Parts: sequence; C-alpha cells; structure tokens
Amino acid sequence: MRFFLFWISAFLGGAVAWSGILTVVDSAGIKPLPVPLNMIDAMDLLSSSMDRRSDDSKVLFLGDSTTIDFPPAIQELLNSDRQRRILIEPFTIPGETPFDQYFLSRALIDTKPDAVILSVNLAAFSRTFATRFGKVELIGLLGPARFLDAASLPLHWLNATLDQVVLSMFVAQSGGMKLWRDLRVEQARVGKLTESIEDWLRDVRGISPDEYSDAMGVVADREAIVTKGRNRLSRDGSIRVYGAALAGLPTDHPVLDLYGRLLSAFSAADIPVLMYVLPSDIEYLRELDLVDEAALELTMTRIGDLARAHAALFADLHDLLPDKFYVDAGGHFKPVDGEDPTSMVVQRLLPLVEKLVKGN
Repeated sequence: MRFFLFWISAFLGGAVAWSGILTVVDSAGIKPLPVPLNMIDAMDLLSSSMDRRSDDSKVLFLGDSTTIDFPPAIQELLNSDRQRRILIEPFTIPGETPFDQYFLSRALIDTKPDAVILSVNLAAFSRTFATRFGKVELIGLLGPARFLDAASLPLHWLNATLDQVVLSMFVAQSGGMKLWRDLRVEQARVGKLTESIEDWLRDVRGISPDEYSDAMGVVADREAIVTKGRNRLSRDGSIRVYGAALAGLPTDHPVLDLYGRLLSAFSAADIPVLMYVLPSDIEYLRELDLVDEAALELTMTRIGDLARAHAALFADLHDLLPDKFYVDAGGHFKPVDGEDPTSMVVQRLLPLVEKLVKGN
C-alpha cells in the first residue's frame, strides 16, 4: 500500500511541477520552437487544399524553406493563357528533408496529386542536415504494414533506432500523433525557457555574447561566420554540410537510396515527377577551394541517372545563381540590383513543368 501511495504522490508531484513550469512559460510569453510533428498540421492543410476544386489539375511541390516562393510564381505563369487551371500546391516546410518526404509518402500520395515537383537541396546529402532537421517521429505514418520497409531504411543517417520506429508506429496507429505533437510543443517551450534564463543572466552580468558563449559553454552556431555582411558557413561548416555532394556521391549513398524509394512510391501510384537540383552557392564554395568540378559533376550525374531510372524529368540548377543573391548560410536568396533569382529559377523550370502537366 505504501509503495502504491508513493508512486501516486510522485506522479501528482510531477504533474504539479510540470504545471508550474508551464505557468512560468506562459507568463513569460515564450512561444514554442518548431517541432517535428508540426508537419502533421501542414499535412492536414495540404489535404484539405487538394480536396477543393476537383476539376483543376493539381501539382504537388515538395521542398524546404528556400523553395517557398516558387509554387505561386510557377502557378501564375502556367495559368496566364489556360482555360483549365493548374494548381501548384506547396508542401514547402523549413528544414524539410528527403526522410520527411518518404515518411509522409503514403499521406502525400493519398492527396491524389496529378504530378509532383521534387526539389533536391545538395545539403540534404549530408548527415549534418539529416540529424539537425530529420523528423524520425513521422516514420509512424508509413503504417505497420510497412514496418519491414521502415526497418530497412538508412536510419543510422538520422541516429534513429528500431525502438523509435516501433514507438512511432504505435503512436500513429493509436491516433495519438496530434497529442504527441502537443506534448512536444510544450517540451520545446520549456527548452526555450532555459535560453531565456541564460539571456537574462548574460544581461545581469554584462557579458558580451561572445564572452557569454565561452563562459557558459553555449555557442549558437559553431559553423557560422560573417562575410560580406552575411551569415555564412565557415570552411569546416561547408565541408560538413556540402562535403558529400562536392566529393561525388557514390551509388549506394543513403540519401540517394531514399530518393530512389520516394520516386518508386510515386511511380507505383502513376504520379509523374519532375526532380530538380536546387541552386546552391557554388561560387562561394569555389572561393573556399572546396569544389572538385569532376566530383561535383559526378554527383549531378548520379542524381540525374536516378531520376531517369524512375522515368522522372530532371533539371540541374545547382550553379544557376551567382553568390550575390545568397543572404545566409541556409542558402536563401533575394533580389539584387533589380534581378530576381526566383524568376530565374522559375523560368528554367517552366518548360519542364509544362511538359510534366502535358504528359498527365
């Protein structure tokens, strides 16, 4: 009886403590950080969007935050002289990885797109990108029937384990993904509270951010440097993020395997795909003396061969944009001197998008 009462007391005490922490977080006005399961909300929005206007042709656009401006620009140009509208439905999420896309492949196919545009970021081939942004919880949405498929994925690239796969599938199957998402949001808010306390301590002690980082063991981004007024990757950071692509991808690279599975899933559902390589700041990487032109060309060949092997259209835009357009280490870009990089990308993609929708 005492043992039972002990655990009841411990549980209630923990619940009260957690409630108290959340009260402090609420009073401090701390907003949640992005959490992996927020993609479920995006998936719900996409599903409801795709259900509307069934007479229109719908093209699903998959990409990370650097591609957010592309879908509306492509849609505007495509529909300038058409009677039947072509809707470019975006699923463009900050930090979206090929792992996320494959984990959600069944749900994406269930939205019944007429075609898919798949954006490939060269950073996605690095383990740094996968471990920083990969969302292993989403693997549960593949469903228990595909457990063996999930177990055969290159999960080591995410530092993921089979027990995480089992747990994620159990949560998804039991309908608890949204509850799990809510719990992760609260967890993220509490994590943000510690950052707020650290900021307060820094201000109280009058320590500069650099000194504070050294004193407290906190470095916001060890790989970031500032050049030409922009937050950029250092040479070492560039190697960690782009090194795999710059060195020439082997045919058995884990992310190539993942893209192959994703293309196979769309092909099996009779959904045509345009796969293109997103522009990267190759000019800056050349300045760092990191680019082996032959090895980089081999990477493009590998990606192109993979696309064609699955009957997908392919475009290589990796060196389309000069350095002046890039604004940060994440590869985002903006107009400069009246030139619009988004328009440059869209103009290169448009003929292939036209071909994609005509063949549908």
